[in-house]
Amino acid sequence: IETCTFCNLACEYCVLRSHMVAKAIMTLAEFNVLKPYFRVAQSIALSGLAEPLMHRDIAPCIRSLTDETAHCRLTMFSNATLLSEALSKELVDSQLDIFEFSLGGTDSAVVDRIRRGSSLSDVVQKVTELVAIKAERGSQAPLVSATVCRPRRAEARTGASSW
Repeated sequence: IETCTFCNLACEYCVLRSHMVAKAIMTLAEFNVLKPYFRVAQSIALSGLAEPLMHRDIAPCIRSLTDETAHCRLTMFSNATLLSEALSKELVDSQLDIFEFSLGGTDSAVVDRIRRGSSLSDVVQKVTELVAIKAERGSQAPLVSATVCRPRRAEARTGASSW
C-alpha cells in the first residue's frame, strides 16, 4: 500500500526522482476502503517508491491494519530519516511486524552526498533509538532490518560514485 507518492529525500540513485508524480497522500477514508482486503491478506507492505513516514497518520493506519489482520505480516520500508521518539513509540505500540530501512551505503561521506537531505549518522541514531524503545517496552516488534546499497566493485575501486 503506497500511502503517499513522494519522499523527503532526493537520492541521486532513486527512480522516484525521475518518475515523480503529483504529490499526494492517501486519506484515512481511502485507506479504510481497503479494509475488506486486509482480512484476506497474508502480507501487507506499507511501502513502494515513496516514504511512508511522510503520511502524518501512518501510525493510525498501522493500528487499523493490526486490528484487522492478526494473521498477516505487516512490513514498512522507510529511509528512517523521519523517525522521532514519539513516532518510534507509536510504531512499537502499533505492533508493526517489520521495519526495514535503507542506507545508501556504509561510508558516511558517500552516503551523505548521494542521499541529499539525509545523514548516515542521523539515520543510525534514529534507528538505535527505535531499537532502544522496543527494548524499553519489552517488545519483539517490529523486527528492524537494514538494506544497504553498495557501488559496483569497479566503481568502489576507482572511487566513482555512479549507483
